[in-house]
Amino acid sequence: MTDSPEFKAHLAEIGEAQNKNIMQLVNKSTEYLRQVAPELARVHKECRDAFQERFAELESIVPNPVDFAKVVRIINESPDLSTNLKWLPNTTVLSITVAFSASPGTALAPT
Repeated sequence: MTDSPEFKAHLAEIGEAQNKNIMQLVNKSTEYLRQVAPELARVHKECRDAFQERFAELESIVPNPVDFAKVVRIINESPDLSTNLKWLPNTTVLSITVAFSASPGTALAPT
């Protein structure tokens, strides 16, 4: 979607918002968000289902789909969770670290 000429034109319009009707831009942006939402939900479900075996508790600790995907990527790339999750609230990082260390999950096969 981000490669579509229509979307790129829309981003250019946002940059020129001072000369445009703001309400039209808001409505168009809302429409793009409606188009992205189902795709985000699909990707989140796939990511959640694939990671369920390794760390089932993660979904309840990190309910936001975008944050969930970032945490999964970090867990797969680095064992040092505390330093790589600094963008999350401290309580969330602590919950992830404790739950992950106690998790009986199995390692995922490399893709």
